[in-house]
Amino acid sequence: DLTTVRKQHFWEYFSGATLNSRWYTGNSSGGTTTMQDSVDGGIILNTGASQVRTEINFQNKRQYNSQGSVCIWVGKTGQTTNTELLFGLADNNGTAANDVAFVDFNTGSSSNWRLNKSFSQWVDTSLAVDTNFHNFKLILGTSNVQLSIDGILSGTGYAVSTTQINSDKLQPEIHLHDLSATTNTASFRYCEAYNT
Repeated sequence: DLTTVRKQHFWEYFSGATLNSRWYTGNSSGGTTTMQDSVDGGIILNTGASQVRTEINFQNKRQYNSQGSVCIWVGKTGQTTNTELLFGLADNNGTAANDVAFVDFNTGSSSNWRLNKSFSQWVDTSLAVDTNFHNFKLILGTSNVQLSIDGILSGTGYAVSTTQINSDKLQPEIHLHDLSATTNTASFRYCEAYNT
């Protein structure tokens, strides 16, 4: 059907010696992003010093509909204390208060994975954070935002916000923040995003 516009669909395996140039890396005071040379190694974000933030995103090339898209990440945190890790879809490099759908882990406020919508609404999955790889899926719809972890569609590992995101276009993003004088890491080996 030549009249149907193909929907945006992106995937990244985070393989090879260098990060694909489509990704922008933003670091403060020594944070780094490096490719890990191992089987299923992926990319490692490293804060490297006290109160450092490091992130990757599309530098505001936003192609994904906030009320009709899916984002999948396979990743893990390197520690379960003194860290904040956010990843998902965001507007304006994650700084716009109403325009973000993230998987959230912040040891200052919870020990569980959470759905973070618009930096103002957190929904707990009741699944404790560990340092193992997990499959995280965000579904952004016209009436809600859903998070499932490792395919769990209800109960532990599942969370839903009953309101949608207000913006119209989003981009994939990972954001790692060290909350104390320690080196924090996060590893990701797959990302997929598409409009529904």
